[in-house]
Amino acid sequence: MTRGVSFGVGAGLLWGLAFVLPGLVPRWSALTLTTGRYLAYGAVSVVVLTVIARRQPGTLETLRRHWRPALVFAATGNVGYYLLLVVGIQTVGAPVATVVVGSTPVVVAAVSNIRERLYAWRRIAPPLILVGVGLATVSGPNVLRPAGSSLAAVLGIVASAGAVALWTTYGIGNATFLRRHREIGGSSWSATVGIFTGLLALALVPMAVLLGPVEAGRGVTGSDIGGIVAVSAALGCVVSWGGTWSWNEASSRLSTTFAGLLIATETISGYTYSYILDARLPPSTELLGLGLVVAGVVAVTGIRPRTPSSQTPGTRTRAVRW
Repeated sequence: MTRGVSFGVGAGLLWGLAFVLPGLVPRWSALTLTTGRYLAYGAVSVVVLTVIARRQPGTLETLRRHWRPALVFAATGNVGYYLLLVVGIQTVGAPVATVVVGSTPVVVAAVSNIRERLYAWRRIAPPLILVGVGLATVSGPNVLRPAGSSLAAVLGIVASAGAVALWTTYGIGNATFLRRHREIGGSSWSATVGIFTGLLALALVPMAVLLGPVEAGRGVTGSDIGGIVAVSAALGCVVSWGGTWSWNEASSRLSTTFAGLLIATETISGYTYSYILDARLPPSTELLGLGLVVAGVVAVTGIRPRTPSSQTPGTRTRAVRW
């Protein structure tokens, strides 16, 4: 369990970099950054899988049998999720979209417990509430002031909720898959999903080239290109590949309910990185919210799951069959 928690927290620490790295290249559109990120993720995945296949003959044949779930997870947990998130931010505004998407840890944990029935609700509900209230406190002060028209606000909220639904589907489905296929290691599966993610990102290249930089009336300089390449490489190799590998390792060791709540460390680390870069202390409300999130996550570690004999008859865990 200790290793699983370490991997889960590590995934959050790496994913949190996605909060600050895009700010280093403000000239480029979100679509261009998304495309570069997932192309880099696909490229490093090809290299990793090639090395693994040379060391472990038969790896490619094993993974070839599971290309369908790899494609589904690439579409839901990476490209589809991020595109819906971008739509939400651009239509309803970042504060509201952040609040909606910030509910992901609670949604994943709650849905997982409904499926697994691993924790008694009277015990798991308080930590879920702590995390939920903490996330809302951190990112919700401007939630009542959405950007744009009412129609745009509705579209943005729907898109953000869709992003939560996609990542919840990915998170639970991916964890279930890894537990059912112990012969597939976290590195191999991260690389496999990454390759399909890169292939999906290729479809975004024409639109990304068409959009180009956000700022008009200024040519693209060498430093602009170098910046987008460096940030895309960091997002693809460190955030996407490293974060996904850590998440896979955590998912194979922890219940999905517990692992789901650990996603909250992404928000904590993201805000922390922002404070460090800005050389400032967080406002008291954000500090309170982050404290509630940490308290909720820590509280879960002290809750013992039900034993098989204590579960209600007929409530066995339902697993997705891939």
